[in-house]
Amino acid sequence: MEAREALNGLAIVAAQQGRPAEASALFRRCAELAAESGDLVGQALSLDNVAIVEHRLGNFAEALRHHQLAQGVAERAGADAPRALSLVNTATLQLTLGDPEAALASAEEGVRLAEQVGHDPVRGYGLTAGGRALVGLGRPLDGIAHHDTALEIARRSGDRLLEASALCGVASARLALAEHAAARDGFARAEEIAVAAGLLPEQVRARRGLADTAAAAGDDAAAAAHLAGARELVEAAPETEQVYLRAWLDGPG
Repeated sequence: MEAREALNGLAIVAAQQGRPAEASALFRRCAELAAESGDLVGQALSLDNVAIVEHRLGNFAEALRHHQLAQGVAERAGADAPRALSLVNTATLQLTLGDPEAALASAEEGVRLAEQVGHDPVRGYGLTAGGRALVGLGRPLDGIAHHDTALEIARRSGDRLLEASALCGVASARLALAEHAAARDGFARAEEIAVAAGLLPEQVRARRGLADTAAAAGDDAAAAAHLAGARELVEAAPETEQVYLRAWLDGPG
């Protein structure tokens, strides 16, 4: 148990310091140790951490496989909280993969389980993932309702990442409704929060959203400037982060 906790700490540090391949290897070892000791919850959490790191590395098939492994282990353990977390993380990956229908199903099940166990943070991220999926499926008003509830959770808990994510989600929905001024204001506010909190992926996402909004409003010069700014953020990032950031730059938003 102590060895696994130490390895888990090292894995977290490696991920935070831009060494995702090392983090993935350490989390894999944590999963093995948890399995050997019969700790199914620890195994599920470690497998899900492997998936998160592989997602950031751009190894999407490997990430999806580990999310599914984590959910299977959590289900065997009867552990709804780690299963909910993994489902929500899976929804985010499925959005990156361009599959909003699958993402919505994962997010909705994750939210249901999070509500069941009273896990508000996971519920919030599940709602905003589901909101993104709904916008992608042509249901922006339903998406706004999901993001608005996620915003309430974010502001109540002080979660700046969730707040920036939900604001981008609302702005994307407003853009889909051709409400350009509201979309622009939402993306601008999300960018402010992301810059203040040092959230680089959300900065890229917000800047890309501002570019899309300007283009939709017919302001090609502003669109080009915002897009150039987003690209500069990606290019200035550590190489290990660039694949993940490009998914926000080039992906579904």
